[in-house]
Amino acid sequence: MEVFEKSLSKLDSEGFFGSGSDRHSVILMIDIGDADDDEWEHMAGAISRINPTESSADYLAMLQAAMDEEEDEEFDDDEFDEDWDDGE
Repeated sequence: MEVFEKSLSKLDSEGFFGSGSDRHSVILMIDIGDADDDEWEHMAGAISRINPTESSADYLAMLQAAMDEEEDEEFDDDEFDEDWDDGE
């Protein structure tokens, strides 16, 4: 994973993804399909490291909100399972 992160950072430093406001409209990331919690943390860290704060802050906030929502849905599913087991 580190080699991908370094490669994206090098391309970014060369202006490959634009500069100024054009660069801030692009989010660079390395996506791991079906990631576990540790891999999600690594992906979020990589997004922070390889993007300017201006372009990554909103994306990371949206990502955190989606993760929180997913946790809430998992909790609701557990509640449903308990109710079902109790015959309610």
